[in-house]
Amino acid sequence: MGKEKWATLIKYLDSTNAKPESVLNLIQNTWKPKGKSKVKSDGFNVVRRAWTLMVVHGIYNKHGTPKNKLKTVTITNQILYFVESQGYKINYNLFHPIKNKNKTEWVENKSDQYSGKTLSQHAKNCRKLWDSTKGKEIRKSFIKTKGKIPITYKAELNPIFDL
Repeated sequence: MGKEKWATLIKYLDSTNAKPESVLNLIQNTWKPKGKSKVKSDGFNVVRRAWTLMVVHGIYNKHGTPKNKLKTVTITNQILYFVESQGYKINYNLFHPIKNKNKTEWVENKSDQYSGKTLSQHAKNCRKLWDSTKGKEIRKSFIKTKGKIPITYKAELNPIFDL
């Protein structure tokens, strides 16, 4: 099955002006060798994984929800209250750096990242994180820890960041 499996791809690549190095780089970035982890450990991706943790934590603990509605709030309204909270706005700007071609930057005088999206877009994105497989896994850990972020130090970052 070796050569005939790739014949269509090779025929197409021969008909283009694609460079072999470029195609190889594209393939290496898309598919990792068998048995290798796809988890990227650069600073930008660590921050992205931590953002999921922070969003699920905020929704789980009902941050921003008025005290008189804590027991009766629906998950949709709970997310809306969370997205409207000042803590969410600050954290959104902290966890969403500007990514340039070669480096990730937190620019002090940048335009407000939070204001770049509508409230419904923020709520929709938070709901996706809440309902995702990783979000459900994080919620299970919050049940065990009573809503606290379970981080321990073991000579490197806690495995919770690999979620």
